[in-house]
This record gives sequence, structure tokens and C-alpha cells, in this order.
Amino acid sequence: MQRVIAYLMVLVLPAGAALSATGEGRVHALLIGVGAYLYLDDADLDGPGFDVALMAQVLVERGVAPGDITALTTAPDVPDLPGGMVTGLPTRAAIMAGMDRLVAEAAPGDTVLFYFSGHGSQAPDLDGDEMGGLDEIFLPMDARGWSGATGQVENAIVDDELREWARALLARDIRFVGILDACHAGTGFRALGDGDAPMGRARLVDPARLGIPADVAPVAGGVVPAPLSGEFVFLYSAHSDQRSFEFPVDAGASRWHGSFTLALTQVLREAPRATWEQILFLTRGRMTRGPGAQDPGGEGPMLQTTVFGAPGPARMAVSGGMVQAGLLHGLAAGAEVALFDRADAEVPLGHARIAGVEMMTAALATHDGGALPAGAAWAEVVTPAPPPPPAAGAAAPRRPAGRR
Repeated sequence: MQRVIAYLMVLVLPAGAALSATGEGRVHALLIGVGAYLYLDDADLDGPGFDVALMAQVLVERGVAPGDITALTTAPDVPDLPGGMVTGLPTRAAIMAGMDRLVAEAAPGDTVLFYFSGHGSQAPDLDGDEMGGLDEIFLPMDARGWSGATGQVENAIVDDELREWARALLARDIRFVGILDACHAGTGFRALGDGDAPMGRARLVDPARLGIPADVAPVAGGVVPAPLSGEFVFLYSAHSDQRSFEFPVDAGASRWHGSFTLALTQVLREAPRATWEQILFLTRGRMTRGPGAQDPGGEGPMLQTTVFGAPGPARMAVSGGMVQAGLLHGLAAGAEVALFDRADAEVPLGHARIAGVEMMTAALATHDGGALPAGAAWAEVVTPAPPPPPAAGAAAPRRPAGRR
């Protein structure tokens, strides 16, 4: 079987048209970020809430209406989570209800995007459809341990459920995009077949921690479901034998992101008209090597399809001489920007350059060292920053110490 904004709209205004006006159909998204677990001790993560906000920002930039995005997150107070979305907590019941709602709301020609950031694990296959004898499972915030009475991890979402949900959408000529940032993500939509890295936290709950008995034998000889058919693409943060990691992205370790999600969203911003396969290739090139190595993968007929909603140039708010966007929006020192008094103005007031960049802000400087033009309230990149010159003999940079 195949594997599987009030804030933002003030800060970054896409100049491209909305999806509904491009002939691409509507895009509906279900974004899930599970960082806090009710019943699993010492399993909390720091990145999923920030991941969901970042993914939502990118979708809005690509023309997805906030009202067509459902964000189920354990960190609803993240300041850059776009407004206007449907929000809630990522319990199993809420996730399943969100999936059912998309089946009901999406129409032929639309696209449904499913995104999960959190813990993954494996459990014995009890219906015999897995060649490897294990189901991949993903853990909502109310996931519990193994139940001998039901023969499963309580409240877990099984890859079989994701597959059949995708099948129901595809049968109605709805395009499907699945993105998983969790350990064992490489088989999240597919039924074929420990510990932390030194500088990152793995998004994995070991089956033993879930109380799954070692002597539970998977069922053999079950009916293998037919492959999915239709227009779909699945992107995975790592192969099934690799772990997925999250890392702090600031010096104070106050903001964390999944390594895959951070790289993926940066590429989606920098390559607006690329195909899913090109996006995956560029994302893979940014992923960590060494102890926390990840090799993201993907599959599906839509790999050769251009990603929906290619945005036009983005206008970024300017306040106090600072652009209200930064590294997480793809900005780099040395970029040339045009300055405007209005978000929809056609004639710039002048130009400046990005002098320094933080995670969420960037400093502006004029070329003559003077003040910014009076009334400058919006900036648009007109010339990207030049690539840094190679440092002869320099060692590869190390990631900041962290966990996942």
C-alpha cells in the first residue's frame, strides 16, 4: 500500500492571487502539532506548535484561505499562528472529526493537505496487511499505552486509517498531499514493506514505553489492500529506519522546529513554482548530516506536479526600521528591498538592504547610511542576497545542542 492569520496577514502580504481565482480549486488543510501529551510521561516536544504555525504561514502565503485551514495544536498561544483558522486540541477524536469534515467539505478538483508534527511509533499489525508485521502509528495528545483488551495502543492513529481516509478523498477526484514530520514517517501512508541524537530530540516513543508486549505476534496472511490511485503526493521527514529530529533555532532555545519542517517551509518560500519532487530534492539538501541524519522521502503521481498556489513577491511590514520577518521567512543579509508606503503601492519610495537578520525580524540600512524614506511601511525583496563565498578548508558548521 502507498505510504504515507491575522498576525501573518499584517506581516507578510502575498501579491499573488488567491487559489480560488487560479483554477486550481480550493485547498483545505488539516495541520496537527502534538507537543504535550496527557498520559505519556516525559514524551513532550517543543517544536510541533511552532511547526504548525510555520506551515500555516506558508499556506496562507500561497493563497490558502485561513478559514480553510484547521490547526489542531497543543500550543495555540504561539504568537505567529495565523488568525481566522479553525483551531482546537489534537485529541484523537478531534483529529478524526477534522478528517471527516474535510471529506464532507472538499469537492472534486480541490486539494486536501494533511500535516502531522509529533511522535510516531510502531505496533504489531493485527490485520495482516503489513509485509513487515508492524503498523506505523502516530500519537495524538491523549494517546495512552497498550490495551490488552483491544490489542492496540489506545487513541493512536494507525497508518491504515490514514490510508483509507486518503482513499476516500482520491475516489472523489480530490487531490491529496500528506506531510509527516515524525519518526517512522516513511511508512505513514504505506503498508509495505533508540534514544536521542547528540544534538537533537527524536520524535519517537519507543514501543516498549507504550507497554506493547514483546510477545504479541502480528497477524500473518491478511489481505493486502489495493494500491491507492488518483492524484496524490506524500512527503516524509525520514525513512522508516530513521528518526526525525527537532532542534532549537535560537540561542536561548525558546523556539524549536522539526528539522524537516523548517527546511521544507524555507524551500517552499524560496522556490515558489517548483514541483513537489524539486521541493523534496532541495529540502533533502538542507537536512542535517551526521548523528542526526535524516533522508526525507516522497512518492506519488503528483511528484511531477507544480506545488499549488505559487505566490508572487511578498510585502513585509516595516516598523521602527525593522522588517517584521526574518530567517524563518527566507531573508538573508545583503538582500536588496524596495520600500513602499502601502501594501498595494506600485511605485517604491526608495530602496534599502537587509543589514542583519534574526529569526523573526531583519534590520534595514540605506545605501548612503541615511534614514529610511519617510512613510516606509512595507518592504519587498527585489534582489536576493548573494551566496556566501566558500571558506577554504573550513569545517562544516555544527548545529546548536538540542533534543528531539
